[in-house]
Amino acid sequence: MDTCYTADKALENSLLFAESRFDISAIPTSSDIKKPSKASYSGRIIGVLGPTASEDSVKVATLLKLFKIPQISYFSTSPELSDSNIFPYFLRTVPSDLYQAKAITSILRYYQWSYVTMIYEDTSYGKNIAEVLTDLAEKNDICIGFQQSISESVSPELLESIASILLRHSNTNSSLVRKEVNDGNTWFKEYWESKFNCSFGNSSHESVNCTGDEEFVDDKDVTEYETLFNGRNAVFTYGQALISAHNEFCHDLKERCEGFDEVLADGSKLFAYLKNVKETEGIQNQDKTGTKANKQKPPPYEKKRTPDMGVRPGAQEE
Repeated sequence: MDTCYTADKALENSLLFAESRFDISAIPTSSDIKKPSKASYSGRIIGVLGPTASEDSVKVATLLKLFKIPQISYFSTSPELSDSNIFPYFLRTVPSDLYQAKAITSILRYYQWSYVTMIYEDTSYGKNIAEVLTDLAEKNDICIGFQQSISESVSPELLESIASILLRHSNTNSSLVRKEVNDGNTWFKEYWESKFNCSFGNSSHESVNCTGDEEFVDDKDVTEYETLFNGRNAVFTYGQALISAHNEFCHDLKERCEGFDEVLADGSKLFAYLKNVKETEGIQNQDKTGTKANKQKPPPYEKKRTPDMGVRPGAQEE
């Protein structure tokens, strides 16, 4: 789903999907969006990929559930979306921000920081991770003395002003970590050496010399390309679900059959097949109580703690 990075466009495109699925005329869209003709559809929409932003996914999922259209996002991480009671047709191939909040809490405990300030962006993503982090901080005897939300469009000058105020009124030895503008690809040389196990001249990397002509053609490992990998998982999930449904109803037939068409026409039936996909890494669903069933690939820092990648209905978010 192309949202043009705005929730309004996401909703308009969602209405087009609903219109396609049921052959109805949905709410008129704005003039700057060209509605595709029915002839341009190869078939009715059976599911949606995306959006990327959590705030957009919340709105799209709220609309799509009215039409029972399954949705898989590959980049929306807000814990809010883990509630299957509110978002019954939403899945994702990326871990919830709960893990990020846990990681932040672990850092605070490691450095024994018991009094902190929290600044977060004024979006669904920011608000929800702030809520989770506040709860985890309280459970770990960490006091969040000051919280402040800021707009996504906040100016660098305002950020500098907020940071200066916080440092000025701090009773500790503080420093401000900020980004430095660099026109070059600072880390690209190091990345290239690591990727191809070679060395550029005076590098400390002990291996064969890099020529600059190394190719990615034979590289099948896409796990480091997070968005692409999660997007690939989302596409494969739909593919595996459709294959499973076709095999169950159509057996050895290569064409569609009546039972398979019923799955395509009923989003709730298709969603059941999506949730049962086990071959694709990363798919996440929730159980009937609204908690995650933990059928997701955990982030790197959770791998040792959560080796089981299978479905565990009723698993709780600790």
